[in-house]
Amino acid sequence: MPADFNSSDPSTDLTVAERAKQLSDQLQRSPQTHEASAVTAEKLEAEFDQRVQYFNELESNFSEAQRLIAKLRKERDTFSASTRVETG
Repeated sequence: MPADFNSSDPSTDLTVAERAKQLSDQLQRSPQTHEASAVTAEKLEAEFDQRVQYFNELESNFSEAQRLIAKLRKERDTFSASTRVETG
């Protein structure tokens, strides 16, 4: 429940509030398994590593794409010029 919870508010369902408090207490007393946390940590670490690799390769891939675009534009211009000469 929030810190500013007011149990005397007439719209408060005290049964629901009490059940929420019981569940909260139960969760806080329950032991947490470290195994699930270790598996989750491994998954998060693998995902993080993939993202780091992606961003490390991003600049190189962008530069390669820019070079390819320039090459294709040059080929296009050469082709267009030769087509004009043949039809002209």
